[in-house]
Amino acid sequence: LITNLINLVQARGAHGVNIDFEEMPSSQGSNLTSFIINLCNQMHAAIPNSQVSIALPAVDWGNAFDVAAMSPYIDLFIIMGYDYYWGGSTQAGPTDPLYTFDPTVSSQNISRSINTYLNKGISNSKLILGLPYYGREWNTTTDVVPSSATSHVAARTYKTIRDNTSGNYSNPNFYLKSMTNYYTYHSGSNWRQCFIIDAFTLGKRYDMVNQRNIGGIGIWSLGGDDGYLDLWNKIEDKFTDCAVVACNDTIYDMGGPLGDYYNNEDFTYTIAPNGTSQLNLNFSSFSLGTGDTLKIYNGNSVASNLIGNYTGTNGPTSVNSLGNALTLSFKSNSSGISSGWQAIWSCLMDSISPTTQITPIINWMTEDFQVSFLDEDNPGGSGVDKSFYNVAEFNGNEWRSNKARGFFTDNFNTAIHPDWTNYTGIWNINNSALLQSDESTANTNISALLTQNLSNRYLYHWKGKIDGSGTNKRAGLHFFCDDPSLPNRGNSYFAWFRTDNNKVQFYKVVNDVFTLVEDVSYTLNDGQWYDYKVSYDRVYGKVQVWVDNFLVLSWIDPSPLLNGTHISLRSGNCIFAVDSLNVFRTRYSSVTINVGLNSNDDIRFQNPDPLTPSCHIKSIVSDSAGNISSTAGMYVNIDWTDPNTVGFVNDGTGLDINYTSSSTELSANWGATTDPHSG
Repeated sequence: LITNLINLVQARGAHGVNIDFEEMPSSQGSNLTSFIINLCNQMHAAIPNSQVSIALPAVDWGNAFDVAAMSPYIDLFIIMGYDYYWGGSTQAGPTDPLYTFDPTVSSQNISRSINTYLNKGISNSKLILGLPYYGREWNTTTDVVPSSATSHVAARTYKTIRDNTSGNYSNPNFYLKSMTNYYTYHSGSNWRQCFIIDAFTLGKRYDMVNQRNIGGIGIWSLGGDDGYLDLWNKIEDKFTDCAVVACNDTIYDMGGPLGDYYNNEDFTYTIAPNGTSQLNLNFSSFSLGTGDTLKIYNGNSVASNLIGNYTGTNGPTSVNSLGNALTLSFKSNSSGISSGWQAIWSCLMDSISPTTQITPIINWMTEDFQVSFLDEDNPGGSGVDKSFYNVAEFNGNEWRSNKARGFFTDNFNTAIHPDWTNYTGIWNINNSALLQSDESTANTNISALLTQNLSNRYLYHWKGKIDGSGTNKRAGLHFFCDDPSLPNRGNSYFAWFRTDNNKVQFYKVVNDVFTLVEDVSYTLNDGQWYDYKVSYDRVYGKVQVWVDNFLVLSWIDPSPLLNGTHISLRSGNCIFAVDSLNVFRTRYSSVTINVGLNSNDDIRFQNPDPLTPSCHIKSIVSDSAGNISSTAGMYVNIDWTDPNTVGFVNDGTGLDINYTSSSTELSANWGATTDPHSG
């Protein structure tokens, strides 16, 4: 037989052979295994890259298929995921129940078959689920589901149901427990029930294939849908580059909506709907057996940040992603089962940036004053998440901020300010920007002192350009540094941008050893200015990175750094230009601006002249979907001192007199005075 099979495959130019030995007795199990191993060895030797597959019964009642022994040799195992209910069944039911249809009659179903064969040793990539394009129809005792069958009427193809020449298949019903469509109607003196898939229920079976990450699907049989495209379209929807992940759907453990899960389940599944900016997962039930766990990660893999590890009945109620994906990893052991979990996911499709305004201040400010802000998100949007502000003061030469107040401003218009300490690299001011021009240095460092423990969240904002002749150009910003003199700034975080391999990366540094925690592909061009923003919440550990106001990266540090004393610009083997570096703090809807000469005042300088304000307030807000506003700004005139003292005041019109003889008028003269601030 093996020789004949090889000859036929070669003669027909076929790719391989599928073995379908049905109703195999357990007594022939070892012979079957030997045959399959010999067939695979000879076929693969005679026809390189040929494929040998074997059809597996939905339930291997006699344990005749030693799939663990076959697995190293065979290419694919195809579960015949049908005829769970067949022509000889005493109960009408689905030929392909996704979950248990009626546990009082049978607990077998597609989900259980997949789990069983995976646990027997078949690798996920080799396991294929065969699904039917047909169903079955019975005469039944009642129209209620489930119902006893009095006789089997016939198998019905999908085409037969869609053609509906009899008119009996116009009103489908849905049975949630097994995710099955069915029809009931009266024929003569009999009730009839017909169970068969449609595009929706077939899609649920395809979801199971994706959820368990097995190798794919098979169809029994081609032509069963002749003339109708919706089943083919469902394959495109679920398995191709054109696949669309719904923005609202429900996910279950392998027990489905109304059944218990199984022992030894182990699967990881990522939910990433198309076009969403944020994802919500709302749990309607949660109950796990001892030692069974559900882990949820904030991102598209288990390498993403862990949101929670749940067991027992201590499950989550609602989980929100930072970005556009959540990954679930479920494991059950062999010691017992429970009702499991189910959750509904929904998208936040907000792509409109929030807005911020500052209430204008027209009058001169002579003491501490209040500033009010109006922050809004679009109607139906995700809502304002955080509001930030920056206070800058004009010192007569350039705009700066009081670093002791947690603000930072440097527009690099003049010489490098003494606040900066240059540890490595060649840093200069060039064309009103800070420029690091040494391409040979792999770790440049210019750092500045900044208090970073006055607010829960900080926003670091700058414009940057990476250029040079090398092939590994990268640059970025350290923040929350506690020792800027060390190579990696002691304990810190840094956002890192690479133009040669188009990456946005985020690192955490502990004891001067850095660890890459997020790595995102994003196109960055040499010689192009980009607007960079990084926010960090020192209480919850939430990090967000924007490039040109597009949210590129999100991460949560489960052990956030609580304090930092410096910020530091860093580059590696590139020319790095930086402009308009500002650090913002979070705020409420109104804040007090402190004015005066104290070291902890926000504004320590008055207007140098009536036309040049000494205070500049800026505002930025972000929403819960990760959109960020443009920057609003307002200049304020400051003058807290009296005009200059009058030089002299004389009685009379000349020199000061002691007496006057007039009884009707008095005269006086005085020296001129000035006010350099408000005039």
